[in-house]
Amino acid sequence: MDSAANRVQELMSIRLAHNDLKANNICVHDTCKGIKCVVIDFGMASKICSSPLYQKAKAAEKCKRCTWMAPEVLKALPSTFTSDTYSLASMFDKLAGKCRVNLPHDVKQWINKGLSVEPNRRQELSKLNQIIKSVLDNKRT
Repeated sequence: MDSAANRVQELMSIRLAHNDLKANNICVHDTCKGIKCVVIDFGMASKICSSPLYQKAKAAEKCKRCTWMAPEVLKALPSTFTSDTYSLASMFDKLAGKCRVNLPHDVKQWINKGLSVEPNRRQELSKLNQIIKSVLDNKRT
């Protein structure tokens, strides 16, 4: 979670929205320095707040299948700073359900807010990184 959130936050720092974040587009590597994530497939990436990449008709066609995409991306509206937050929250929610992981309350709350239809109601990735750091620090003590 931590490494994936950091990679996406790096994209946001250069005002880039991936727009198609899903498990298939995040490669996880176990290195001697720990777990590292690499984000791939930038075919739908765009500058944040820029014009939409594809027509509304094309987005509407995909709507039923692309449940990980933020509503604004599916509606062919400009990406926001929290468009990829929605996708990460969706992915973490699915992974936690499949693995039956008991997530800390703060992480669950971030996921729930991250899945908000309204971009301005989603928490930023920096908040998730703070939560994860706090959880990891508590485990070490």
